Amino acid sequence: MGRRRPPVPHRAPRVAGLDIGEVHRRRIELTASNIYVEHNADDEPISMAQARQYARQWKRNAPSAYDLILAPNFLTQVEMVDSLEMELHSTMNSLTPGGVFIVMCAHGERYEDIRRHISRLASSDWP
Repeated sequence: MGRRRPPVPHRAPRVAGLDIGEVHRRRIELTASNIYVEHNADDEPISMAQARQYARQWKRNAPSAYDLILAPNFLTQVEMVDSLEMELHSTMNSLTPGGVFIVMCAHGERYEDIRRHISRLASSDWP
């Protein structure tokens, strides 16, 4: 029998200029700035931190916040989850409050590690 080749490490493809999390953060900052200015102009002063909190809670149809994100069958190796960790977390953070991130993958023992990695990532706090 021939020797098996070691698996080739997965390198996440980069889409130039696309960072959903950054778009979301910029939208929150812009909305928070508008809220801050409006409140202070109306003699109802609030802090910028409070304005950001209102901006995150405000239901809107902004292109930076999503109610549902679907990732069908593209995570096939644990190494892929590891290499895309920042992008996955950024995507999860771009959900609206109560939004849902669905990751679909096949059944089987080899996918259990992928599910565990995704669950850990979804429940972790990032700056």
